[in-house]
Amino acid sequence: MYCYYCKKKQYDVIGTKKDCTIVKCKSCGFYYMTPYPTEEQMKKVYDIYDGNERNLKNVNWKIKRFKRKLWLLTKFMKGKDFLDIGCNIGFGVEAAKSYGLNATGIDLSPDAIKHARRLFPDNKYYNMTSTELAEQGYRFDLILCCEVIEHLTDIHSFMESIKKLLKKDGMLYLTTPDAGHFRVPKNFIEWKEVQPPEHIGFFNKKLIKNLFDEYQLKILFFHPMFKPNLRVFARNIS
Repeated sequence: MYCYYCKKKQYDVIGTKKDCTIVKCKSCGFYYMTPYPTEEQMKKVYDIYDGNERNLKNVNWKIKRFKRKLWLLTKFMKGKDFLDIGCNIGFGVEAAKSYGLNATGIDLSPDAIKHARRLFPDNKYYNMTSTELAEQGYRFDLILCCEVIEHLTDIHSFMESIKKLLKKDGMLYLTTPDAGHFRVPKNFIEWKEVQPPEHIGFFNKKLIKNLFDEYQLKILFFHPMFKPNLRVFARNIS
């Protein structure tokens, strides 16, 4: 099975968790699950996502948290069109609306989108992928993408869709677990973020930088983090 990131086929086996094998690419250092999760496995993850129920109990707190997050990001925006990829039940989209933005959210969980439309009916929500949305010609000034890329097997198609969805000089804020962080256990398989088949690929700063460079997304900064999480802010320069 080839690496999701660099497409090379040589790897070292790191271990097994939840009956899934985690390996490390010998070429680029990317950790990933092999073999790919089946359509049945992924459908189970997104059709009945238990995080939806947890988030429903903390909606107001989640909105306040995302308002704090978006306050700085909106200072760099040059327009009003906002997209949250992996919006869950819509708290990030609702936070964006509070800043006067034209707020849209997409998620693969039909249950999450149902809740979002019920809770925050003034916003736009779609049960679709970023690729499907990009094909419809939508473009945005700011894209929020929190804890999504680690779920994907086709990283490059995803990045192509991000590139299409961003306007010239548009901003991207992306977060994902940081496999290169000093607090990741030496026995990688013990890291709590290794959650196959839900989390299937694991990045570090170097991998994210190289990926963004490939798609001409200029990284403005990585937010310093004490916990093993990457938070990166970038601009579409072409």
